[in-house]
Amino acid sequence: MRRLVTLSLSFFVILVLLAGCSSTKQATKSTSPNTDTGVKATSTGSGTYTASFGDIQITLTLPATEDATVQAIKAFSSKAEALKPSNQTPITLASFTVKNGSSNSTRCEMYTFSLTFNTGNQVDGKQASEVVGNIQNAIPSSDESGLYNEGVDLYNKLIEPTDIMPGTSRTLYCVFQVADLAGLKKVFASYYSAGTKEMKKQ
Repeated sequence: MRRLVTLSLSFFVILVLLAGCSSTKQATKSTSPNTDTGVKATSTGSGTYTASFGDIQITLTLPATEDATVQAIKAFSSKAEALKPSNQTPITLASFTVKNGSSNSTRCEMYTFSLTFNTGNQVDGKQASEVVGNIQNAIPSSDESGLYNEGVDLYNKLIEPTDIMPGTSRTLYCVFQVADLAGLKKVFASYYSAGTKEMKKQ
């Protein structure tokens, strides 16, 4: 009988010790610093983004690679600003390529792009031809610097036929009125007849 009591007491002591260890672990867990501070803002930044609408693939390079057309747009914008200083919004140029794998023709101007930032701000892109045309229209036709005619030539180059036949691709340019891409969160592409899709960074 004494042996049975001793065993019962020993078993009770073990249970108490185990319960104490468990409560210690729980206390330690509850007092540890909380590292989950909620959803953190993410940034994607510059790079190459893609989306597809059926058999049509869209690639957006943000910002655009420095080529002759990009240099011409920047140079024209800078000259116009120097001629008639104003509070122009800084711009970021991007290029986009439409690869038509469908059986029907399409046009580059049917595609538009927009950027959203961690601040919640959204910036819609404009065709480079539209931006150049607006700058060129602000220059007096009597301007003797030749800048007006330079704007006309650049505008005509940017609006040249943009039909994309099946099995071909074409690259155009768009402009975002934003100084830089800091805090860029998402990039979207829209096709006039197929809605809007979030683009994936490559």
